[in-house]
Amino acid sequence: MNQFFCFIIYISLGIILSLIYDLFKTFRNLFLNNKIVGMVIDMLFIIITTITIIITISRINLGELRFYIFLGIIIGSLIYFITFSRFIANMSNKLLNIFKHIIKFISSSFNKVFSFFKKIIQK
Repeated sequence: MNQFFCFIIYISLGIILSLIYDLFKTFRNLFLNNKIVGMVIDMLFIIITTITIIITISRINLGELRFYIFLGIIIGSLIYFITFSRFIANMSNKLLNIFKHIIKFISSSFNKVFSFFKKIIQK
């Protein structure tokens, strides 16, 4: 495979991995007070990233490590963080807030129904 084409693939991989990082970061914000959950999420991201890079290198470059692989991933990450990261982070946070409101509404409704039945049963 042409090295320039491989370089473009690794730039794309850098963009994709950076997007995954932003999504993990948003999910991690759900558990700000729980350090153990945060560490598990970080480890999961590291494992997914490592496996993805190893599989891509083995399939695209037949396992050969080249400088342009790492350069492409870094350039892809920089492109993502300069151009898309703020937008994706804002959208993720908005969706997360909507999800939190839905969960609060459902739990509040459940508590009201439970309290109503509890009052009826106690009479």
